[in-house]
Amino acid sequence: MKKCKVLSMMLIFFMTTLISSCSGPKLTVFSSKTDSTQTVDEDKIYEVKKTSLTSVTSGTALLVARRETSLYFNDVSGIITKLNIRVNDKIKPGQIIAEIVSEELIHEMEQLKLSLDKAQLELQQIELNIANETDDLEIYKMYLEDAKKALENDNNQENLNEYNRALITYRQGERSLEIAKKNREIANLEIESIEKSIKYTEQRLNDCKLVSRVEGIVTYIEGFSIMDYIPSEKIIAKVVEPRNIVVKFIGNNLDGLEYGMKVKVKLNDKEYDAVVYEPIAGDLIQPLDTTEESSNYIYLELEQQVEGLKLGEVMNASVSALIAEGVITIPRSALRTDGTKTWVEKYKDGKIEETEIVIGLESGPNIEVVKGLTEGDKIIKGY
Repeated sequence: MKKCKVLSMMLIFFMTTLISSCSGPKLTVFSSKTDSTQTVDEDKIYEVKKTSLTSVTSGTALLVARRETSLYFNDVSGIITKLNIRVNDKIKPGQIIAEIVSEELIHEMEQLKLSLDKAQLELQQIELNIANETDDLEIYKMYLEDAKKALENDNNQENLNEYNRALITYRQGERSLEIAKKNREIANLEIESIEKSIKYTEQRLNDCKLVSRVEGIVTYIEGFSIMDYIPSEKIIAKVVEPRNIVVKFIGNNLDGLEYGMKVKVKLNDKEYDAVVYEPIAGDLIQPLDTTEESSNYIYLELEQQVEGLKLGEVMNASVSALIAEGVITIPRSALRTDGTKTWVEKYKDGKIEETEIVIGLESGPNIEVVKGLTEGDKIIKGY
């Protein structure tokens, strides 16, 4: 029995020593409040410093569209043969969204090509006429020169008549060549006009492929089916560009988040830089909910593109914001209060004294001190 008692005492002594050694070094200090000494763990002494305060608010969020870009066939209509997108698809500039076939344009192109062939054949004939008229004019010129020489050598009535006939023939040849050249100008203008029409029609045929001019997410598709007739300017789909996607964050205690403030928002464990954004009437595709308390939600404009998230999808989220920078802060565990005043236990030169303070902002485990402490002071965090 005595042996067991000795063993018990040794075990108690061992455990006390072990606990004492694990708690770290202790200091013996004098408390002016109790007018006595006491021991304090050294790691309970906290040196006051200037830090930043960050507020973190948890809640839910969803992506909403600020503005949409409409995609449609411009100046062409026809039968839809391909529709290559679905809602929530990501698209890029140059991507083919849909295709139509326009029988009207196809027929128009066929007629233009026939007209071009005909005009080019006519031009070839005119060029041949010009060549013939030019050769004829050279002959008429030689004939006129011979008649002129004959008249100069023998100025009789017969030579005069021959000269006049040669002159008339030459001038008729000049006129015929002039008309042929004018016809060539007209034919060239006609060909140029047809070629412009062909180029324009080719562009319209190319427009039968609806190509996206923006990058974004498909938010809406008109209910067309393959082989439906699509009129010109009819909206096929709507797309939201990344810069027009904003976050609606829903949570409590949002009063400290002001418009224009830079924050960090975490969406499904991925963090993004953002700015608190104030929407104006008509700015959001989704109308503002006037029945919802405006103090319970804010809108955030993201500075990076979101990945793997869908518009309207509800997700877990949190918003953190810098609410104060370079301020005196202390751990909440160092705070003492009796309902009428607030103080800390200030440690200096082996003594502890109660020091009344005025507190300001609070963020999690840290509290701002606006009066009563300076940087470098030492306080007791708690026992």
